[in-house]
Amino acid sequence: MSLKHFPSPLKHHARRAIFSVYNPKRSVCSMILRTFLTGILLYVPHAFAQSPPLPPSENEQPGTITRFFSLMPDIPVMPGLSEIEDRASIFDKPQGRIVETQAAIAPALLNARVRDYYATVLPQFGWRPVSGDRFKRNREHLSLRYEGTGADRVVFLTITPE
Repeated sequence: MSLKHFPSPLKHHARRAIFSVYNPKRSVCSMILRTFLTGILLYVPHAFAQSPPLPPSENEQPGTITRFFSLMPDIPVMPGLSEIEDRASIFDKPQGRIVETQAAIAPALLNARVRDYYATVLPQFGWRPVSGDRFKRNREHLSLRYEGTGADRVVFLTITPE
């Protein structure tokens, strides 16, 4: 059958139908592109989502931003404490990590208030109280230790492996 018998607008479509060949590379590439674009569309909204803020504790004023210790990103800094960042240290061992940081205690703040704050807040982050100023989560222990008197008081927060 010759293409001469087709009217001129149909010649193009007839030629295309006769000479078109299935191209597997083209369909695989388009499938990969569609999958990639779908993944991007599903990921983007979650990438910019923020977790809800923590509820304010009794010591915080509404609207204040909760800060966390630099080497302990899941332990909040109590209002009235000031982290001493240049005294923070971390050591990785085969048994686990050892992290220690210090925070200066405001003169008007009592050690008992610090103890009560962390006893209330740390369980929200998975730490369960063991005794006094000691907490446990998974295979790690967290301890709080107070040193100094008057305006020069410091609290040490230490995470050690089990």
